[in-house]
Amino acid sequence: MGVLISLALLYSSFYSPVRVVNVFLAEEHNKGRVAEVEKAERIVEEELQSLEVFLRKRWVEERWAGLLSYWVKIAEEEGEGASEGLAKTAALSAVKKSILLLINYTKYMALEKPDEAEKLISILEKVYKIK
Repeated sequence: MGVLISLALLYSSFYSPVRVVNVFLAEEHNKGRVAEVEKAERIVEEELQSLEVFLRKRWVEERWAGLLSYWVKIAEEEGEGASEGLAKTAALSAVKKSILLLINYTKYMALEKPDEAEKLISILEKVYKIK
């Protein structure tokens, strides 16, 4: 009989109203946590997409560095060939304005068609013997 009373007390203490309320509160708390985890996952996914865009644009800038240096050097030489200092500035400005459009276009290509961007830059590097 003592065992039966002990089991009854154990059973009643395990399923006491306090225990049921604690389990209920824990379940509600976990539902809120799941929603927060899903929100955090969306944020991480957006950040990863932003990082990919940034890295592709940065890759284009690095690839263009050699070509840009080459054309700036040519512009400086052309500007120095003229006797005025303004000619050098004008030549540099013309190069930068012309090349900037091509660089930005290549950045756009890198987002949509990275292989095509790679081909374009490689062709220009090959033509101008850069690398």
